Amino acid sequence: MRKILFVTFQDFANVSTDIAWAINNHLEGWEAKVCSCIPHPFDYPRKHDIDFDFSTPEQKGDMERWIHEGIDVLIWAEEEKSPHFYYSFYGSEHAYSNAILFGRNRLLLSNAKKFIFHAGVSYRNYSEQYNELDKEWFDGQILSPDLWRLSRELEGISCFGKPMIDLDGVPLPDRWGPFSPGRMEPKEIVVCHSPTDYGHKGTEVIDAAVARVQEYLPHVKYRHIGGPVHNGKHIPHSEVIRQRSECHIYIDQFSEIGGIGMSALEAMGGGLITLCTTHMIPESIWKASGLSSSQCPLISMPAPTRDKEVDIQAVESALSGICSRPNEMPALAMSGIQWVMKNMDPKRFAERFIISLR
Repeated sequence: MRKILFVTFQDFANVSTDIAWAINNHLEGWEAKVCSCIPHPFDYPRKHDIDFDFSTPEQKGDMERWIHEGIDVLIWAEEEKSPHFYYSFYGSEHAYSNAILFGRNRLLLSNAKKFIFHAGVSYRNYSEQYNELDKEWFDGQILSPDLWRLSRELEGISCFGKPMIDLDGVPLPDRWGPFSPGRMEPKEIVVCHSPTDYGHKGTEVIDAAVARVQEYLPHVKYRHIGGPVHNGKHIPHSEVIRQRSECHIYIDQFSEIGGIGMSALEAMGGGLITLCTTHMIPESIWKASGLSSSQCPLISMPAPTRDKEVDIQAVESALSGICSRPNEMPALAMSGIQWVMKNMDPKRFAERFIISLR
């Protein structure tokens, strides 16, 4: 049995946890665990194997024994830290010394293949510094597809999306929402957006564009779903999924980041027509991931120009083009479900992920 250990602070978007679940349930000869410092604030249904700051001595003991039996692959997931703080954190603080080694000799991991998983804002801002540090600490880099262009000598491994066959335990075909078979054509078209980060999501431009569309298409309604914090805490992921299932269109982001967020894939899988900027993902990465940008039903919006009026018009044009053809919306929504089911299928994803580590 070959073993993979994911180590993270809170596991953004639950990506490591879902990959580990797919490996454990769909691949023979592999076992994966996720060691996190804290639980994820969105309260995803699939939990980390251990949340070090909150786990019992018995849970820590089980993880310690599993680790000290030997690890074949170690994957450290980057969090939102500066390079200097992050690598100090990596080398000395509890996430590494306690969660991985439990205070013992780091030579225990000398035979493990070590990867850094970059997916956050910190790497986007400080990629050159990270790349230099990564040479010392890791055998390879894993990156979200919009960050691959920044990887060391363009040798990074692109991790496109995450395994997805259900949303909080409900199979994707049952998540058609307003487009479910037998429902009447909607009299109102509900557009939603999750402003988890107003700057990175382009919320100001999206809000203004939707408001313009509503001026001449009054049947278009608009909702913000979720966000950074509500009443001092995050809305549970299950509640975000429920609220989103009542909508028809999801605008993920209009941003210079130019990548497909996990919420965009979740929205497509849940039967929503989804709009997003994807300009930072080169066609070569789509192909390397076994995908095709031309076959993906996600509505790809143009890159932001930093001219607010031009950008608002771009989002307005993309949205109004969909809302003005309501009879075509159910088929477009169904194609999104089918694309996610095919390309984010857990078994297929796990196989693709393991192959990429070799």
